[in-house]
Amino acid sequence: TVLAAALGAVFSGPSFITPMYKSEAILYPSNVSAYSVETFTEQMIQVMESQEIMDSVVEIFNLMSHYEIDKNYIYAKTALVGEYRDRVSISKTPYDAVKIKVLDKDPEMACNIANEIMRLYNVKFSEIYQSKKLENAKLYKRNLDNKYKFIDSLKKDLAQITQNGDMLNYLYLSKGNS
Repeated sequence: TVLAAALGAVFSGPSFITPMYKSEAILYPSNVSAYSVETFTEQMIQVMESQEIMDSVVEIFNLMSHYEIDKNYIYAKTALVGEYRDRVSISKTPYDAVKIKVLDKDPEMACNIANEIMRLYNVKFSEIYQSKKLENAKLYKRNLDNKYKFIDSLKKDLAQITQNGDMLNYLYLSKGNS
């Protein structure tokens, strides 16, 4: 038993197993707008887990090299995605916040990846927000144009009815031009 405990301590030490450091960040949804039936937290998770953000993080931190994956390996991309998913998790907390958890052998790298995911989320959300604002502005403009067209058609109809003598032009008569 003593020998097994000693061997267990030796083989589970940092010389055989690389220690992993954890960096966590918790974000609360604020200044967000509803664009679907999903909650704000679910929307945040969808954006943070997007392929676009993952690809950006992989490129910024050169994770293929950092995770020591051979670029010539036929399944290098699959291995990279597997490593990323094993080390980066994004989940909902019981209080409707989003938790980003990053594990890495380098504590600074873990922290930097978590911070970069938050930064990229802010950039992406800002893009989404701007495009939705533009879309809404175009919709309001189209509705306003339709209202103006409707008012113009009513004015034309009124002018035609007045010209045909079917109705008196009370505005004209009220000015004293009888």
